[in-house]
Amino acid sequence: MSKAKPKPTKIIETFVADINSVQHSPRFQIIVSNCILELLVNTLVEIKCKNAKSKNFSYANKLVLLHELKLIDDFYFVALDAFRDMRNAAAHEIHFQLTADMLKAFKGQVATLRTQKLDDPQHFTILCGEVVMGFWNCGVRLFAPIFEPHLFPKS
Repeated sequence: MSKAKPKPTKIIETFVADINSVQHSPRFQIIVSNCILELLVNTLVEIKCKNAKSKNFSYANKLVLLHELKLIDDFYFVALDAFRDMRNAAAHEIHFQLTADMLKAFKGQVATLRTQKLDDPQHFTILCGEVVMGFWNCGVRLFAPIFEPHLFPKS
């Protein structure tokens, strides 16, 4: 009896659990979500830019590089840059408060299969999940073999 190949869910479950574990704090959610996004961005740079090492560029420069190379689309360029800005605010402001103005990059966006507006701070947990999982899904063919190598045995 052959076993069906499992889907790459362990890392996804980890990402979701990490984001959900800090729901009580938008500051922590931004930091955790951006850490995941930066990990994925660094992975793309390492895979797709043969002469560029991810440690040689700022995160903002990596986003521009990947966008110019058309490795990330306009939506994710804007979304990841917005999360980068929010992370900087969360990390450097003493009295941090998530505001609708910080979420203006997501104006008019609603959650997948839901009706929650993603530019509403009350739906920030959903926004974090949407951006992280959406970005993962855009690059799953590159990310899954790296983060779930047991699913892709070498012959």
